[in-house]
Amino acid sequence: MYGEVEEISTLSPSMIRIVLGGIGLDGFTPNESTDQYINAYFIPENASYSPPFDLEEVRTLGDDQRPRPRRFTVRHWNSETQKLTIDFVTHGDNGYAGAWAQRAHSYMENQRFSVIRSPKKYIHSIKKIYKEKKIKVKEKIKYLKDCDSFGSKSSN
Repeated sequence: MYGEVEEISTLSPSMIRIVLGGIGLDGFTPNESTDQYINAYFIPENASYSPPFDLEEVRTLGDDQRPRPRRFTVRHWNSETQKLTIDFVTHGDNGYAGAWAQRAHSYMENQRFSVIRSPKKYIHSIKKIYKEKKIKVKEKIKYLKDCDSFGSKSSN
């Protein structure tokens, strides 16, 4: 899955917003969580391939050819227009993602960005953690209700 750069905005000297669109996002479906993320893959400038690509296949390439994965929070997904908005923090020429975002103005046309949405396994594990924490909180509240003002268990 991939998106094509359609809009670029500078939010601050160190933050750039990029909106992705195109037919490569046709299969994108947001997850049910409020904290959604995507796995994004940045292709080295000298790479012999471009999105879409077979992730398992390109992982076998040498280090100078392999895509660099980074996780990003989904800022917004518009299901009507099929556009995905992501904010990038830039750190000058350091790193892959921020440097890519800073250069995006110069190669906006036909620039593709590989995207893999957050896996369901992750979402389910997060839901499980929240469910377990909620149970622990309920147990603690019950314990505190059963205690006197000094923290000792009541004899009722």
